[in-house]
Amino acid sequence: MDGQRQTGFDGARPTHDPIPAPHAHGQQYDPRDHEPLSDTFLNLLDEGKSAVAAQLHLVSTGAQMTAQGASKVGMWSGIAAAALFGAATALAVGLVIILASYVGPAIATLIVVLVFALIAAIAGMQARSVARRIANSLKEMRS
Repeated sequence: MDGQRQTGFDGARPTHDPIPAPHAHGQQYDPRDHEPLSDTFLNLLDEGKSAVAAQLHLVSTGAQMTAQGASKVGMWSGIAAAALFGAATALAVGLVIILASYVGPAIATLIVVLVFALIAAIAGMQARSVARRIANSLKEMRS
């Protein structure tokens, strides 16, 4: 050509430069220097598989750590519950012994049982209230 830029079929100049600019090292683009597009897609697919495998490994490791932590929490909670039960039993026996000298053993036992039943009822209502709030929050999150 005589130094003029190429024009398209309709006489307009193309929006892209038909001759690629030199690369940073001053070389022209040569498609033979690059891998085929099919290889690029295969590499991308392999990298995607690797990323998914890494994410699955991460989730699996997190689940294992959570399971181990949960089992330790369960073990220590069981020990705490057993100790608390022992302390509550000792408290109940002590209260019955102390009250028995004032109102007799049968009435003392009844008083202690009613107090502990009241405490259990209040704690149960609180637990139910918390469970309902959690359930409502989960329903709101799902919708």
